Amino acid sequence: MKTDRLESLSELTAKYCYENLDLDSAMLGSEYSYPNLPLCIIDTVFSIGVSYVSTRNTVDRFCRFLSTESTSESFSVSSFLSLYHSYSPQRIAVEVFGNKQRTSTVNGILKAEAVMMFSEAVRAQDIEYLKDSSSLLNNEEFEESVLSIPGQRSGISLRYFYMLIGSDNFVKPDRMILRFLQTAT
Repeated sequence: MKTDRLESLSELTAKYCYENLDLDSAMLGSEYSYPNLPLCIIDTVFSIGVSYVSTRNTVDRFCRFLSTESTSESFSVSSFLSLYHSYSPQRIAVEVFGNKQRTSTVNGILKAEAVMMFSEAVRAQDIEYLKDSSSLLNNEEFEESVLSIPGQRSGISLRYFYMLIGSDNFVKPDRMILRFLQTAT
């Protein structure tokens, strides 16, 4: 009975997608082709709970701050973290990201600090470059580190990070996706 209901919902969802989405011309956004891990991490953390325009602007401000270095494949996680040796998370939030958003309205930390903590979790796995990041997928130690960051407990950002580093096996269940699925079923 439960399996029949699930199959029925799956069929309804698939039918709704085919009828309402232009799947022939669907393309991934530019965020799915970042050249380095720091940009993936910044996008991941800043995209939770806000409009994507705000996230895009934050990434763009970071890129302008670092100029060409930020768009290089050789820009490592350690190079990115060295910014936090020169600037506090508060200064980075204002002067680099131009974004003082917090991970939560109640006891949330600055997203700039969450970006630092996320980056430290990546570096703790001896990963510096996007080309080496696939070993982070389903790595329990890494996942525990990320989920312990204030505001990251739901795992939504972790799944989105996996998408940005190239995995096709995850979906970011944000409000728009959930609303779309509710309409479909």
